[in-house]
Amino acid sequence: MNLYSIILVDDEEEVRKSIIKQIDWESAGFQVVGDAENGEDALEKIEVLEPDVVLTDIRMPYMDGLTLAEKIRQRYPSTKVVIFSGYDDFEYAQKAIKLNVTEYILKPVNVEELTSILKRIKSNLDEEIEEKRNVSRLRENYRKSLPIIREQFFNDMVHRRLADDLIESKLREYDIPITGARKWIIAAIDVEKSDDRSKKTLSLHEEEELIPISVMQIVREKLKSYCRFSLFQSTAEAGMVVIAALDDDNTTTGLIDVLGDICKETKRILEVPVTIGIGHSVTGLSKIAGSYQSAVEALGYKAVVGSGITIYINDMEPVGSGKLEFDNSDESDFISAVKFGPDEKIEAVMVRISGKLESARVHYRQQQVYVFGVLNTVIQMIQQYDLNLEEILGGELE
Repeated sequence: MNLYSIILVDDEEEVRKSIIKQIDWESAGFQVVGDAENGEDALEKIEVLEPDVVLTDIRMPYMDGLTLAEKIRQRYPSTKVVIFSGYDDFEYAQKAIKLNVTEYILKPVNVEELTSILKRIKSNLDEEIEEKRNVSRLRENYRKSLPIIREQFFNDMVHRRLADDLIESKLREYDIPITGARKWIIAAIDVEKSDDRSKKTLSLHEEEELIPISVMQIVREKLKSYCRFSLFQSTAEAGMVVIAALDDDNTTTGLIDVLGDICKETKRILEVPVTIGIGHSVTGLSKIAGSYQSAVEALGYKAVVGSGITIYINDMEPVGSGKLEFDNSDESDFISAVKFGPDEKIEAVMVRISGKLESARVHYRQQQVYVFGVLNTVIQMIQQYDLNLEEILGGELE
């Protein structure tokens, strides 16, 4: 029979010897593996011996039983603590309860009472071990943890953190039904906040965290009748992400139409603009990270084409293949107009500069570079001619 281990702690050696001698430990399911005369000595032995139970006096020098119990709870939470005391003190008992002490008994220790307590503790330990060994419970815990495991796997997959040969085996292990498709496409879903709301969605908007959940429900409802897919929350650039598995009876155009319906439905029902960036299709799951990156790139064109719609990367790239540059000619015209005027010329140059920005259908990053180029020229002129920044920008600078 496997015996549980116990350490006895009391500052009186005779008391320790008496308890060890009087109790039939084996019949109670225990063996005494060590004893200590104070809490500090006990902690050292607990670290080495790892007992299942610590039986300790409450009043001892250097470290008392309550302090020992607290340290055991912090360092060894599964270890049971039994406190015995010569004082029928309610305050001590109350503190012991707060420290999650298993039992609190009074001295002198009664053999029958302590034996009964030990058998009860053994029964509890048996149940705890059985629970840990319970395969069905472990499976249930795994099942409950599976959504979190899947989310992490999806994020690893789209960021190239997994080896190619692991992807399909993990998909099967996690019961994700997107293997064996003709091609795969990533759609990145951006849910915006909206102040344009009616009374029918006011309560929903008051709890903003519910909006993404509602969007997810609409996405699942719309996509389930068209293709196999997985939906997860990205930990990086995109918000929600769809991995669409397209079989022979699915097309990219059909998928785009369904995603477009999702944009319309969320606007109609939830009164929130949802923009969906659609990436390149890929013919292997090992290439899915490329589709993800292009879907995120597609979302970047939202500043150009607007929000609340689908943006397919293949539609945007040919249009955005040109460049938007604040080139030497633009810079020269700008400096000349500012230095020599007249005001009409300055205005004409600014209209041309802003017109290029507004008419160019390029990614928002290219727009940012263009604006930075203009600002850099302005800053250089301010520094070169020691201009008053407040007069140029108007108002006081804070």
